[in-house]
Amino acid sequence: MLGTLAGLRAGSLKDVDDEPGAGEPTLEARLASAVETVVEPPGLPVPRWLGLLFLLLAALTLGWVAELWATLPYRDVSAHYRLAWVGFDAMLASVLGRTGWLAWRGRDHVELPAVAAATLLVVDMWFDIVTASHPSDRVLAIVSAVLVEVPLALLCLWIARNAEQVRRRRLSWALLVDPRSLRR
Repeated sequence: MLGTLAGLRAGSLKDVDDEPGAGEPTLEARLASAVETVVEPPGLPVPRWLGLLFLLLAALTLGWVAELWATLPYRDVSAHYRLAWVGFDAMLASVLGRTGWLAWRGRDHVELPAVAAATLLVVDMWFDIVTASHPSDRVLAIVSAVLVEVPLALLCLWIARNAEQVRRRRLSWALLVDPRSLRR
């Protein structure tokens, strides 16, 4: 289909002005040919299993929120240190859950929470590292960043990019298909 679309674009406006019997197919004929070759719309923006993975990650993050609430000191230079971390990780769990739900349901707009999740993961990584009180805590934060937060942020960015590509393919498909051919 993309080759057909490229062929349509490569023909330019010159084809519209050509006379139909000049040996080259008209733009209308090439559009009709492109519509006939398109059989199925593009697939889901991301695999469904990613939806389940992100729902699981959201649940695990909520468990981590409970752990933070139980173990973080009430005060650590800031009067609301515990509330800040618990609130931030609760937001992260919410965005991971939304990304998972939309991915599992096959929705195109999964890209929006996926980008938000990538952003929050990078912010979480940064503050985990720079606010570590002890060297052992800093090492644990760096290991967590390398093994969890950075790969997950990159996966979120891939989800967003792939969802946008699928959205564009669906739009191209929708512009070429006669809506009457979709009725059963």
